[in-house]
Amino acid sequence: SQQQLHPKPGHFSAAFNSLYTKSVLAIHVPQRRQRVRNGTAIVFASDSRAWLSALFAFLLLYLPAKAQMPITPANMPQLSAYPPPSSADVKPDISQPGIRAALNATQSIRRHTGFPVGVGESFRDCAVCPEMVVIPPGRFVMGSPPAEPGHDSAETPQRPIVAPEPLAVGKFEVTNAEWNACVAARGCTTPNSPSSPAEPDFPVVGVDWYDGQQYVRWLTRRTGRAYRLLTEAEWEYAARAGTTTADPWGDIASPEQANYSQSALGRTTTVGSYPPNAWGLHDMHGNVYEWVQDCYAHGYTQSKRRTSDWAARNRCYERVIRGGSWQFKSDALRSSARTSIPTDDGLLRAVVRAVVPPWHEFPEIGLRVARTR
Repeated sequence: SQQQLHPKPGHFSAAFNSLYTKSVLAIHVPQRRQRVRNGTAIVFASDSRAWLSALFAFLLLYLPAKAQMPITPANMPQLSAYPPPSSADVKPDISQPGIRAALNATQSIRRHTGFPVGVGESFRDCAVCPEMVVIPPGRFVMGSPPAEPGHDSAETPQRPIVAPEPLAVGKFEVTNAEWNACVAARGCTTPNSPSSPAEPDFPVVGVDWYDGQQYVRWLTRRTGRAYRLLTEAEWEYAARAGTTTADPWGDIASPEQANYSQSALGRTTTVGSYPPNAWGLHDMHGNVYEWVQDCYAHGYTQSKRRTSDWAARNRCYERVIRGGSWQFKSDALRSSARTSIPTDDGLLRAVVRAVVPPWHEFPEIGLRVARTR
């Protein structure tokens, strides 16, 4: 039946900041800060390259300051107090073309993406942190047309959405090993499900939306970077990876492309077991459902125009999950497919957790994380 193919909502059966300019403005010459700001604004109006703004600020600030502060015996540095340079103090010779090109490339990547790598590349902020892939900015149409097989009215109306800047998205769903690191550090209070496969590279399951919030807060404290769950629009943008079909591989799923009911595994499997989408993200479809940030509403509001927009209510009784799982049919795998789970962070949640362990409450739901600049 259609209800079996796609669960109803509420039911679940199973700018650019130049480092050079900032450093110049931090120099303790308060009377010249406005002068530097005005000067760099003129430069940026014609040429936004960071090195040019730094040179212009240098000419405005540093050279006059040197001329007004002659060296005297009172301020002459005591060279004998300085230890001889060690090998660790030796700076790379940036006059060498190869070294200079590498430094310029690194600075360009960080300036344009805000991440340590470029679009399409991956990184980790710590040894036990999820591997992240930087996806590009762009535009897409969120939702599904009525003619799409498996279409649901909750996926309407279709609306254009803008992804204004690069975003780092988990290359895989959060694994048992990554979750257990949070539990061991006492950042997460829900232990891993004993009924799920214990392999470290399997996705964690049995976590609710509030567990997900604990995990991203722990990552933020651990790394000093802003981690969170994806918004619903970000999730669909990342899942589509530039495609407009029901799935990133076309309109029909197959067991070679994702872990769902027709794969006949009957359980989760190692993350990354199936081919990635065009942006290098694995298991966006199948394996386990994934929590996103948003509260659930039936259908979309036209007020959301950017991927970063989300329903920012402090409390709501339904949260969105995306992506389908190993137990569901192909309709639930579609990029636009959406459903919800009741959530509550008050007395009801405490009572339910005292009676029913979370891994029995959410046996097929995991999570994937995002990181902003």
